[in-house]
Amino acid sequence: MSHTTVTCMLAKIDFGGIAAHAPRCAHREEIGMERRAVGVFCALLVAILASLPSMASAAGSHIQANLTIGSPSIDPGNCDPATQLPYPGDAVCIGTESWTGTFTGVVAGTSLLELAFTAFADGHYVYTGYQDISGTVAGLGSGTFTIQDQGALTVPNPNFILNEGWHVVGGSGTGPLTTLQGGGTASGACDFTSCSVTYRGSLHTPASN
Repeated sequence: MSHTTVTCMLAKIDFGGIAAHAPRCAHREEIGMERRAVGVFCALLVAILASLPSMASAAGSHIQANLTIGSPSIDPGNCDPATQLPYPGDAVCIGTESWTGTFTGVVAGTSLLELAFTAFADGHYVYTGYQDISGTVAGLGSGTFTIQDQGALTVPNPNFILNEGWHVVGGSGTGPLTTLQGGGTASGACDFTSCSVTYRGSLHTPASN
């Protein structure tokens, strides 16, 4: 058997944002069994590292999805039905709303939103709601799931500006989304007849972690 000297240097390889170090091997002297063995090892290692982009892409969906909702059903509660604000002399009032809408983007489907709100005399609102979504999450599959929304609406000028946080309600998913997890933020503009909201954050299932 001939003798082979192998010199390896670490080479940094970037696969879709995942940095890895793989040996770049240089061989001197005669060709022998050791050289062939090291060559096979290097080829296998590079092949494994090359598979990392697809593994990373399955790690979940970083979402930007747009929700358009309209034609609300409003129960003004103890608010003035004409303004949905407190009656003169009251600091706050409470009521409920029901909205239907459509998601487009990484999340595509339909939505039913039920929320309870508190209106303040200066015209701003805070709210907590639950939203049932039926549709498809890109890369994860189709089913239904529920998110909790909690946020605020500024004093209209002329429209309300919406900012909120949201998260998936654990155990609410069905089908491939049964174990869906995630959350994020949302922002948009609303009036009393419609809203246009952009959701940002991440959605994943444990199997895709």
